[in-house]
Amino acid sequence: MHGCALLAEAARGTHLLFLDADVRLEPHTAAAMAAHAELHALALVSAVPRQIIGSLGEALTVPMINVLMQGYLPGGGRAPRGASAGDPRMAAACGQLVLVEAR
Repeated sequence: MHGCALLAEAARGTHLLFLDADVRLEPHTAAAMAAHAELHALALVSAVPRQIIGSLGEALTVPMINVLMQGYLPGGGRAPRGASAGDPRMAAACGQLVLVEAR
């Protein structure tokens, strides 16, 4: 069985937080994401963590991650005419940091 599935089965909380091994969170981040999910009745909340730039190569490539993610959304991240904030066409997540409702 996959490691995430095993841990999800053992978890007791209302949410599961998945993050990459190199992601470092501020002390309030997980609680803020869970509060946002509860307030807006969202089953999934994602965020783009702050990128730590340590070299010239990273400085040239890492900022492009956000540009690439925007490119996957309709209109480059601008909501299509008539679309609301809850429009599924505008849904996206960053796999580096994802909070999901535990079921």
